[in-house]
Amino acid sequence: MFVADSSVWIEFLAGREGREVALLEQAIERVSRVLLCGPVLQEVLQGIRSDEDFHLQRVMLSRFRFLETTRWTYYRAASLYRLARRNGMTVNSFDTTITAVCLEHSVPLLTVNRRDFEPFARHAGLKLA
Repeated sequence: MFVADSSVWIEFLAGREGREVALLEQAIERVSRVLLCGPVLQEVLQGIRSDEDFHLQRVMLSRFRFLETTRWTYYRAASLYRLARRNGMTVNSFDTTITAVCLEHSVPLLTVNRRDFEPFARHAGLKLA
């Protein structure tokens, strides 16, 4: 069970191949193994151009378990952002929120952009799939 970052979903939807896409495809066969969170859902859907594809992908993504956020999720995300900046790293808010959700729910993150999340793995205990 893991959260698949938007980078993996984008590669999957574009029909590309790779280790992360293969892991996502395997997990999709068992719907309960793929988890979504708000920032990933938003990033994936906002990049879809046609209304028809938007609707189709929204329906497809609605099958997966959704990890809710709380006020504490955003406190943690803000703390992660501050930690990264203090250590000289440039990060974005979506990445810190995705990391906070994964930490809060104790689940690993599958991402194509490991470089963006490795600082959180080193300094905050994020597990990368």
